[in-house]
Amino acid sequence: SSYFQSFAVNNNDLHSRLDQLNMDAMMSLANSTNHWWGRVEELNDMATKQFIHHTKTEADLQNELITLSSAAALKDTTMQTEIGNYEERMATLESTFFQNFATTNNDL
Repeated sequence: SSYFQSFAVNNNDLHSRLDQLNMDAMMSLANSTNHWWGRVEELNDMATKQFIHHTKTEADLQNELITLSSAAALKDTTMQTEIGNYEERMATLESTFFQNFATTNNDL
């Protein structure tokens, strides 16, 4: 009788210990999984911030390129207009000069 009681106590202790180890293992798994998910979320957050930063930087560079290209095109157009105006003005001055020169020579 005492053998069976001792066996029952040892058996209950063993099952209790196994239950405790099983519960500890599950808690450890849950903690590891939560920690892992926390790291995954942190990496996803970093990737999203990096993507936003890269996209904003690229947009800023494209806007700068568009601005500089537009300014260069405007400057080129302005220069061409000024050259055209200069050529017209020179032609007018030459014509006026030679008309005055011819009139002066005729008067002499």
